[in-house]
Amino acid sequence: MEIYEYELSDFIDHDLNSDRLILEIKAVPALVDVVFVTRIKTTSHVHVDIGYPTALSGGDKLLLDGVIAAHRDSAHWLPDVKQAKFKAIDAKTDAMVARGFTYQGVVYELYLEAQIRLLSMLVLKDNLPYPILYNSKDDSTVLDLNGPNDVIGLAFAAIGSIKWILDSGTAQKSAVRAATTVEEVNAVVDPRQ
Repeated sequence: MEIYEYELSDFIDHDLNSDRLILEIKAVPALVDVVFVTRIKTTSHVHVDIGYPTALSGGDKLLLDGVIAAHRDSAHWLPDVKQAKFKAIDAKTDAMVARGFTYQGVVYELYLEAQIRLLSMLVLKDNLPYPILYNSKDDSTVLDLNGPNDVIGLAFAAIGSIKWILDSGTAQKSAVRAATTVEEVNAVVDPRQ
């Protein structure tokens, strides 16, 4: 077993993501035999040991040094930070959709099936058998839809809510896409409630 020791200062971010580092090392054909990557903490400092079954050639050791020098840990790797921010924005968007929308002071469902039902009613509004009874989200109230104009009002309230929720999420994602540093991504704060 041959062990190669690196200081955290050998890494761009002075830190590492061991799982990603192993993948990055194995992506280099000459280095695929890596056995382990371990962070070693002593009382005086922290270093990283990388183990191979046998010693690397001089050229392969230079390749390993290059992988180490180029490695970014997750907390500093821009694509990972952006993906995490996108997921957080999507989660907030989903939560907002789950809360529903308000029409005439009452909250109604806004999940996908409800959107499909409302859009179907909107398309068929001139041929529906009226009145149509439409339940509130908590089933405490029923809305009487007595004609096409009632369907238009309800459907447009839902469409407007969905548009605002999605557009406001897209604005946040655009700010993340435009960010060129981890700090800029972290500065994007989703103000939606």
